Amino acid sequence: MKPTFLSGIWIKMLIPLLGITLLAGLARAEPGPPPLVTAALGQNVSLPCPGGTDGDAVWLRDGRALADAAPDTDGQLLVTDASVDDEGLYGCLQHGGEDTGDVKYVRLLVKRPPGPLVNVSVRAHTVLAELFWRANDTGSVPLTGVELRYRALGEQQWRRSLPPHVAPSETHRELYHLRPNRTYEFRVWATNEMGEGPPVTVQATTRPEPSQLGEYKYPHRRAVGRHVTRPPGCTHDQCGTAR
Repeated sequence: MKPTFLSGIWIKMLIPLLGITLLAGLARAEPGPPPLVTAALGQNVSLPCPGGTDGDAVWLRDGRALADAAPDTDGQLLVTDASVDDEGLYGCLQHGGEDTGDVKYVRLLVKRPPGPLVNVSVRAHTVLAELFWRANDTGSVPLTGVELRYRALGEQQWRRSLPPHVAPSETHRELYHLRPNRTYEFRVWATNEMGEGPPVTVQATTRPEPSQLGEYKYPHRRAVGRHVTRPPGCTHDQCGTAR
């Protein structure tokens, strides 16, 4: 189909508009993610100023200059005894620069053992218990697994779940062969390459068996024998009187 006069006008108008939009988008294009520097908990680490400096630089964090920062002669920032509080985004501005666009950023991650698992709960049945959890703090590195133990209240020895390996992606595990109407302790914690996280312990009591439920609900109802008096010649219970 041949283009109409109206469609031709729209095309001529859209071409420059699209060009302006494209140029504006390029001008506002955000840079890629900042360089990543990792350090183990308690380690000393130097943060390089991306792009390099002439040795005179100002370091920023959360938009403010670090008053106690003393960059090396090459502009690097030394972080001593790295802790979780040191983790975050740092900015480097060459001394004398006034444009905030000149700030170069680098992100510091502090590798450490994982934090405690959260939302740990138990759904107890008669001889089965379902344990739930969620990982909130992985320690800035991927988890390598989850450890799970359980025992009856009063026991000294902890038992492992079957199968014993719990993948880091799991958030639920079923535990079998428990005893009815008994209180158990369940302990769970996460692990990564830096070590083990703190354990979280919860308790739950399994449900009684149906027969136990009847005894608890109706303790006066017991299975007892009965004596039936039958008239002469009667051989079935319906014609007798129980007492």
